[in-house]
Amino acid sequence: MQTERNRDARETALAKAPRLVRLSEEFQWRASAALGAAVAVVGYWVMSWLVGLPVDAAQAGAAFGVAFVPTLALGIPAARRRAAAARESSGRLPPGGIRETRAAARERRGKLAGIVLTGVLALLVFDAVFDGGGPIAGLVAGVLGGIGLADLLEARGWRKAEEEREVRLLALIAHDALTVAPTSDRVYEDRRGMPEPAGPSPFDL
Repeated sequence: MQTERNRDARETALAKAPRLVRLSEEFQWRASAALGAAVAVVGYWVMSWLVGLPVDAAQAGAAFGVAFVPTLALGIPAARRRAAAARESSGRLPPGGIRETRAAARERRGKLAGIVLTGVLALLVFDAVFDGGGPIAGLVAGVLGGIGLADLLEARGWRKAEEEREVRLLALIAHDALTVAPTSDRVYEDRRGMPEPAGPSPFDL
């Protein structure tokens, strides 16, 4: 009985332990999801226009620009500051660090995607019901597009840093978090699975 209780306690502690996620993969997925959602919203607006629903291209375009430019302007500097601070504070893996499994990552990202899509659909339905003419669709597409582009650039930055240092760069996220926290600036290096540097060739002079 005692052994069973100890095992249950260990499993509970393990389930609530923070997880290590690879930054380049996380931001690449976020970028793909946000840009894909933005394209879907634009497609919804175009289909509404094609079937003759009341839409205003000028309003929708202006709303897109109003949302896209500030989102991107805020996202890129924030990503650069986070990456710079993280590179300076990077260290070896924490003792007992748990790598997130593919299955756990799919479940976590599925929850995040579900929440975002539910919110997007609610806004589009509101826009359609009250004959908004498309500005809400423009705002949503602009915000998602700005976030997606900023995340795409950040993912490329993390991949470049990994290639330069020949490591995988990881961050810790809470067991119940849906993605990397915006304030997360602690990065861990993992050399496992990276190719070993080639030794000297007998033909080297």
